[in-house]
Amino acid sequence: MVRPRDFVVKYRIKYAFPCFSGGKDSLVATHYFIEDTRGLDLEIKVLHVDTTVMLPGVEEYVRRVAKSLGWDLVVLRPETSFENMVLKYGFPKKTRRWCCYHLKLKPVIQYVKRFKGSKAEVLGLRRNESPRRANLPQIIFKRDALAWGYCPIIDWSDEQVEKYIEEHGLPYPPWYRIGVKETCCCGVFMSEKELMVLRARFPDFFRRFVELESKMKSKGSAFFVANRRIYARDILRQKTLEEVVR
Repeated sequence: MVRPRDFVVKYRIKYAFPCFSGGKDSLVATHYFIEDTRGLDLEIKVLHVDTTVMLPGVEEYVRRVAKSLGWDLVVLRPETSFENMVLKYGFPKKTRRWCCYHLKLKPVIQYVKRFKGSKAEVLGLRRNESPRRANLPQIIFKRDALAWGYCPIIDWSDEQVEKYIEEHGLPYPPWYRIGVKETCCCGVFMSEKELMVLRARFPDFFRRFVELESKMKSKGSAFFVANRRIYARDILRQKTLEEVVR
């Protein structure tokens, strides 16, 4: 693997944009990159994209971490909201993931393209996360942003990520402790268990999906899990333990 310092020197990177979603991998990738490249002639902007359908509390956590570590944070937002996009394209699913480009990638592309010179997006992607990432290269050129894409922890294991967080005393993302891994709740990669946690822990936030379903003429479901439709309204009808014993 190519370490951050060697990558920056070899590719003569002048601008680096670590993308910090609020998850463990992006936290570690961002911290590792910044610490390993200290002393180099490099301008670093840490990017966080508010997709307009983020888990409640994520942006506050990201801002708190960035402030405590002295990171230069830039919060980006898409041109339109998740709700508006759903009404136009329908709910996203794995075979039609319009949400990823319009809500997450496009704001980063537009921002990064403003900088002239050799530049790189720093990503927390890892090969063992999923089969579709198993052959992901550590370094690629992203033509859309005219920038390199660099994954400093591409071959790290889950254990290495956890160990790094502990050894460096980094603020642990709190949502993992309640069983939620995804910080963007578009529903494409969330499990049914995670959806139940959303409904129980963030009821007002979850009702946004129920309301969106009611506006859809096609009667589409907000979520798709294992190629199966899951309606937000059905999950909302299920009582939580607190509601049962109340």
